[in-house]
Amino acid sequence: RRNACSQSSASVIFPWGPRLMMRGCTYRFLMFVMLCLGQLFHSTLSVSQVSSQTADSRPCLAFESSIEGASPMAAIRRRIQPALMGFHNVVSAVPPRLEEFGTRVGENFQARISSASAAFQAWPVHDFMSKVHQGGVLGFTDLRERGKAIFGGSWRTEDIGTGVSIAGSVADTSLPGFSEGSLVNVNALSQDVEKVNRDLTNTILNAFVMDGWEEFASKQGVTVSRRSSGDIELAQFPAGVGPKAEGNTARFLCVKAAGKVDAPVDDVYQMFVTNDHVMRYNSICQECLDLGWLDRSTKLTWSSSKRMGPILSRDFVTRCHYRRLRDGSVVMATMSEQLPCDEQRDAGLSSHYCRMQITFAGYLLRPIQGGAATEFNMISLANPGGVLDSPFGARLTNFLCATGPVGMVNSIREILQEQAQATANLGKSPSQPGPGWSVGAPSLAVA
Repeated sequence: RRNACSQSSASVIFPWGPRLMMRGCTYRFLMFVMLCLGQLFHSTLSVSQVSSQTADSRPCLAFESSIEGASPMAAIRRRIQPALMGFHNVVSAVPPRLEEFGTRVGENFQARISSASAAFQAWPVHDFMSKVHQGGVLGFTDLRERGKAIFGGSWRTEDIGTGVSIAGSVADTSLPGFSEGSLVNVNALSQDVEKVNRDLTNTILNAFVMDGWEEFASKQGVTVSRRSSGDIELAQFPAGVGPKAEGNTARFLCVKAAGKVDAPVDDVYQMFVTNDHVMRYNSICQECLDLGWLDRSTKLTWSSSKRMGPILSRDFVTRCHYRRLRDGSVVMATMSEQLPCDEQRDAGLSSHYCRMQITFAGYLLRPIQGGAATEFNMISLANPGGVLDSPFGARLTNFLCATGPVGMVNSIREILQEQAQATANLGKSPSQPGPGWSVGAPSLAVA
């Protein structure tokens, strides 16, 4: 109660009193009160010196002369006056010392700022940026992911950002199964293969980072987004190259999905270098055949999807190009090509096929968590044709796109977990892919 009353009184007399007490500076407030008392007695002493004509010139004698015959209270004041005078002298010396201390602190702080500024100006910024450019701007991705692994940052599906670029990338020519005799000799497809591949890859990478994506499904760690395809800038290919311009592709949404796979990029990459697991991770695919090569990094495949009730099987011929970005990511870029493939259709599992046109589809595998995991991204824009090339068919196809990527990513996770477990049990490395690999068929729900 006493403290409360003291604080209340201080608030009335000195508004800053409570603030000082809250900062642990109560002693300053008490010193201030004592200073005021010292000033009061000092004023009394000065008056006594002026009015006393016969008193000694010394302060103590003048003070005693002024209170001669006074009340008991005056005697008490006479006894404590020397102590108050000494306290007054001490307190009077505090402000100059504080000012001197503040000046020294300010000068020291200014000197440190000047030193830091000079050091920053001397920092070899140009050399640093040159190294960054040579190693790729996306080299920052590895640093970011290492920081996440150290500090436990959560992984986000929108980590693609705006950094993906075809600049500095190279075609992956280390894929197995290529031979000079497997080159496809088609006049249109055999011309400017590298340029077409670069344009296709660039279209896919640009679509990944465009604005306007709307998230409309998120399940089991896989996020699916969609956007209108009307404003996506498509590359212009030579006549006879790329998907056939038919139907109304603009009514179909462009769909992308992202999910995390707890395996290195190369392990996930092998899932698309061999067709051993195509039917498993792509449950809607029923056939996938290799037609030949356009170059060492580009393959042609014929694939078909299963029939779903009254909806006929869709078949499509795809150009599958493999490319490595300079940050360690892998891009698999695909689109339809205009090959009839009558022989494959006649020998196929379905009696009737409807040709599907894939404007573009792709997979982007990026290393995260210091290379221990993979950010799995997929994107697709396609026209399934037939009865599905209609307003109702477009709504049905766009709805199915929400479920296809989730099942595909989960299947890849399961396969890789089984392979890792089998490797641990056998105590040896997984077998390398053999000849006859294939990227596999994009599912109807994805493509």
